[in-house]
Amino acid sequence: MGNIRCSDLYDKFYNLVELLRYRALTQPFQIAYTFNEKGEKETARITYQVLDQASRALVPLLPPETATGERAREACIHQV
Repeated sequence: MGNIRCSDLYDKFYNLVELLRYRALTQPFQIAYTFNEKGEKETARITYQVLDQASRALVPLLPPETATGERAREACIHQV
């Protein structure tokens, strides 16, 4: 898969969730994020597939009656 510009994605995906799902289906084992300790030593990696599964597992924890964009923030606050 060649380089994709962000502007190319605007026409293809409505939001980040759709993009994440697409990546999980088409590139499940590609690394989505690499976590580094103090910006130096790599401590963990997460693939698109695992990230998609984890984000879907959060859905039942989200409050149903909140403003758009507030649900994920509230869920994260409650998990801390």
